[in-house]
Amino acid sequence: MAGDFAIEYERTDEGWVVFPRDAEYRRRFFDPEVSQHPAKFNLFLVESLVEYLTEPGDTVLDPFAGSGSTMIAALTGRNVTLIELEEPYLATLKRSWVKMGEAGATGQVQFLQGDCRQVLPVPADCVITSPPYSNLSVTQPLDHVGDILAYIKHPLNLGRLNDFYFIQAMERVYQGLAQSLPADGPMVIITRDKMEGDTRKLLSDGIIRQATRNGFYFGEWLKHKPPGSKQGKINRARGFKTVEDEDILLFRKRP
Repeated sequence: MAGDFAIEYERTDEGWVVFPRDAEYRRRFFDPEVSQHPAKFNLFLVESLVEYLTEPGDTVLDPFAGSGSTMIAALTGRNVTLIELEEPYLATLKRSWVKMGEAGATGQVQFLQGDCRQVLPVPADCVITSPPYSNLSVTQPLDHVGDILAYIKHPLNLGRLNDFYFIQAMERVYQGLAQSLPADGPMVIITRDKMEGDTRKLLSDGIIRQATRNGFYFGEWLKHKPPGSKQGKINRARGFKTVEDEDILLFRKRP
């Protein structure tokens, strides 16, 4: 039940969860290069989801591993499977795991390299992930394009696709994730709407439609308010509109 999720953290007037900044916490367990990744989700958010949805010994799967935030689940006895396409980020993930193991992680982490459309299905008890945006290189503020282009260097990266082909690609991803989970197994999609000029592009409704026609039923729609980023402050100072909240979409595999 949503009332049991992250109960130790404050809420905004809108009911959004407010997690603390995680930069210092991340430095304790992750390779320093992780901080350069342009798409990280909050470690306290991941920990709360892991506690809410899993038990020690369960396996958590992230098909878009990126900075490896989901790896934090290994600190509390969960096993983690990470799929990552980009070789430089995979190397960073492995260095982070060495550091986390030295810090006393009790779970195990499995690294799989490749296009998750081809790697899936992979057995898991829970999925926690944040898919990329489509058209990444053309929808970001100009001064951020360098980071984004480095992030989507591989020609098979879904972020390179236009909206039409991105939707087709994500159909295969959701199908593979449904095959990876047991009946009623949870899948969490963390997403943030994006701005196209002055227009906010709503993403969650489309994600819900896609997931529900590919083996899942929709359960809960939660929100959190991430701490403001340096890039967000720059964009607001330049007059760009920004999105201040992230959606946490909880699905279950259809029996």
